[in-house]
Amino acid sequence: EAWVSIIGNFLLAGVKILLGIMLNSISLLADAAHTAADVMTSVVVLVGFKFSNVPADKKHPYGHGRIEFIASLVISVMLIFVGIEFGKSSYIRFLGNTAVKGSYAVAVIMLIAAIIKEWMSEFSIDLGSRTNSSSLVADAWHHRTDAIASLLVALAIVASQFGYYKIDAIFGAGVSVLIIYTGIKIAIDSISKLIGEAPETGELKTIENLALSVLGVLSIHKVNVHDY
Repeated sequence: EAWVSIIGNFLLAGVKILLGIMLNSISLLADAAHTAADVMTSVVVLVGFKFSNVPADKKHPYGHGRIEFIASLVISVMLIFVGIEFGKSSYIRFLGNTAVKGSYAVAVIMLIAAIIKEWMSEFSIDLGSRTNSSSLVADAWHHRTDAIASLLVALAIVASQFGYYKIDAIFGAGVSVLIIYTGIKIAIDSISKLIGEAPETGELKTIENLALSVLGVLSIHKVNVHDY
């Protein structure tokens, strides 16, 4: 998933940057930065998986699995930083009513980019669900927000064709808010897991049933579960 994300996002980011410079579109450049950040987050996912599989040692008797939660936290910080920077740029562009070139062809390209990103999101969610991986699910949300951002950008570019340049700045700010929201959501989830969440009722019931299935066990109480 990480390699598919790295290669796919690298190519998409390159196309978006080129088109953003050609059209002088802040919303498109913000979206390009969002996609480029996806490359970095996928590298973080890759490194997180690599190190979380390191076996337990004397200093870390419960293994290194929590590195995956830290990787998710790094992703969230990167997202928030990117969102704030482009939010500032969008505000400046809105005040200046900077001219943006419109293009139906570029709008269509952005719609195709949105479809590709949604596919990447579904792919990441599927693998994240099967492996119970928080960083893969975090990466999936990143892909999905990028898909939504690409749709907003397509609308902004069409609006620019008719001289509504401020739409580009407004949608650029919208993309920024979307990026920041995703970052905060992932951060809260990662921090909660690092602190230590209670298990789901179904998971606890499974553990209790397994314990009760052992010959000689009459009852159980006070089952404590922690995620390592």
